[in-house]
Amino acid sequence: MTDYKNKDINVELLRIVACFLVIMNHIKAFDFTGANLNRGALLINGLVTPAVGIFFLISGFFLSSHSTIRRSWSRFFKRVALPAFVLVIVTGYLRAWLASPADNGTVTTLWQSIRKTELIGNLRNIVLGILAFDAGVFGKYTEHLWFVLSYGAVMIYLPILLAMIRADMEKWMAFLSGITLLRLLMTDITMQEAPPIQLYIPKGIPIQPVYCMLGYLLYQLVRKSRWILSGAQVSERPDTRHGGCQRQIRLLLFFAAFYIVVMLLLWKAQFTYTYKGLAAGRSVAEMEEDTYYCTWLSGLGLLSSVGLSGMVLSLPLKRIPELVKRLIVRLGFYTYPIFLMHYMIVQKLRIIELEPEIKEKLAADGTQGAILYAFLYAAFIFIITLGICILIHRSLCFLQQSIRRMTGKKTEIMS
Repeated sequence: MTDYKNKDINVELLRIVACFLVIMNHIKAFDFTGANLNRGALLINGLVTPAVGIFFLISGFFLSSHSTIRRSWSRFFKRVALPAFVLVIVTGYLRAWLASPADNGTVTTLWQSIRKTELIGNLRNIVLGILAFDAGVFGKYTEHLWFVLSYGAVMIYLPILLAMIRADMEKWMAFLSGITLLRLLMTDITMQEAPPIQLYIPKGIPIQPVYCMLGYLLYQLVRKSRWILSGAQVSERPDTRHGGCQRQIRLLLFFAAFYIVVMLLLWKAQFTYTYKGLAAGRSVAEMEEDTYYCTWLSGLGLLSSVGLSGMVLSLPLKRIPELVKRLIVRLGFYTYPIFLMHYMIVQKLRIIELEPEIKEKLAADGTQGAILYAFLYAAFIFIITLGICILIHRSLCFLQQSIRRMTGKKTEIMS
């Protein structure tokens, strides 16, 4: 079982928050058409903006001078790429069933879906998707795996990141991150209003390793304000504990205020840009596809990811009940499997028209109802996917124990 005492509870909670925001983004609380193109829709878009960025930030939390390229790449292939690969294979066999009933009313059973699937075709799609760096080639229900391909950029830049960390080049990391942030913010501004003169926008480095560097810097900052440093407690003297608590609270208030300000700017930027586009004659469908301010690729998206992450990391969770800590760690353990599997569940419920029925009941009161629907339905998807992930994990644990018993080897429970 996972040893929760060796886990950073704040990081595990941050995983849960990011996973929940990803689900809330995929359920599409607003249709983004007609009267629904309102402040509430843009508010939801702003809330889910930090989701993917947080996952990239978390990848920087665990970098240290003791990290090695070989071990990091091994963890990436084993814990990130391999589960995604298995999901693409399994989804290939389930695709026809997931798409049932079709628009013409045709129903495909699970067995029929498995029989008509070609393994060679699935493998070909995986190879083509990797070569094209496009998760859409994998097929429907696995489009969200672009995250895994994009995460590969962090692995490519890993030797540079580790070299900078070992050389204590934190100021240079901040400088390089600042250049990229400046580029993104300048792009944000030009998306709002074309400047009167042409400006040079610095290129910077890819945004994925920038998130990773900012995650490393952010985690170092927060850890210095808490009682835990490198897994060991600081002095237990009352004055030290009191001072550490005050620093942590101040940091929490700072990040909370920072996050609120960025979210207000993000909401205002979306509102101005969206209605400006509609006034210029662009269709609602075009504006729905143009979600620049709703992604982690924007400067405001990067800042919102840092603000929300800093706020969660600064929460004083050390004295919460042990049972709650265990629960947070277990949920944190399942966040990546939930991320992998939730998308097909969302799409399946949409096809069988369960999602529209729930939306009609909860979102009947307009903006407030739609916001309530966004949170409740996202929680519903989270719980269902969690149950499936637990069932699969327990089955694999049972299978592992059975094999080890038959081979006479010592049983080791997966965690």
